[in-house]
Amino acid sequence: MKKIIKRICVIAAVFMLSGCLNKDSMEDINIYTSFYPIEYVSKSLYGDYANIISMYPDNINPYTYKLTAKQIKNFSNADLIIYNGLDIEKEYIVKMLNSNRKLKIIDSTAKIEYSNEMDEIWINPSNMITIAQNIRNGLKEYINSSYLQSKIEENYDDLKLKLSTIDANIKEAVANAKNTNIIIADDDLKALSKYGLNIISIDEDTITDKSLADAKSLLNRKECNYIFVKKGFTETQTLKDLKEKYDAKYLEIDTLNNISITDRNDNKDYITIMYNNIDNLKEELY
Repeated sequence: MKKIIKRICVIAAVFMLSGCLNKDSMEDINIYTSFYPIEYVSKSLYGDYANIISMYPDNINPYTYKLTAKQIKNFSNADLIIYNGLDIEKEYIVKMLNSNRKLKIIDSTAKIEYSNEMDEIWINPSNMITIAQNIRNGLKEYINSSYLQSKIEENYDDLKLKLSTIDANIKEAVANAKNTNIIIADDDLKALSKYGLNIISIDEDTITDKSLADAKSLLNRKECNYIFVKKGFTETQTLKDLKEKYDAKYLEIDTLNNISITDRNDNKDYITIMYNNIDNLKEELY
């Protein structure tokens, strides 16, 4: 009996000691993130072990929203900032580091490039996988616990599968499409051309006589019935004229630079919204 009690005490002591030793300094910390897709990836990888909050409120335009000096100061008190290195946030990070030299940072968009505007990044699953890799690698550099590192790796594999499945679903939709022509109102949506779509852009900033004529021809022959617009778009005179003359309809693509309060309250996230984008694509393709 004494041996049994002694063994139980030893086991209990080991568990207590291992619990103390395995407590990583990166557990239960405050992490501030950037654009919604970066927040989503960060939570997917490490949301069970840290309090992860976006620096930007829901619903706002993150490209025009500017952090105040007070906000920058407050965010500098965080344990970690996961930011977008392709935007003004680089300047914010410099100021935060000047305020707090111990602040940990991860550039989530390292090695990513874009051709038109930044929104094309968020609707490209390949870019999102790169963002996930950057955040995974950054977290693992700061974390000492082998357990936490293994959980991050598991979460990364799960997220990569989800993103790769989205990519495969878009490819399949295009491969089986009766029509591969789409008309877009914003050049950011040209990112969809990687799937083999023939894209006619009538972006107000880059529209040409030929692209407008091609769009009119497709709408007139009913080979296209929709014009793809970014969520929250402003109707231009060109769009209005095409809608009225050819009875064209708008289909929205949510570029996910932010999430609406309604979508968050409805438990929608990056994955579910991207599948909604695919459904909208299929409305035209089929």
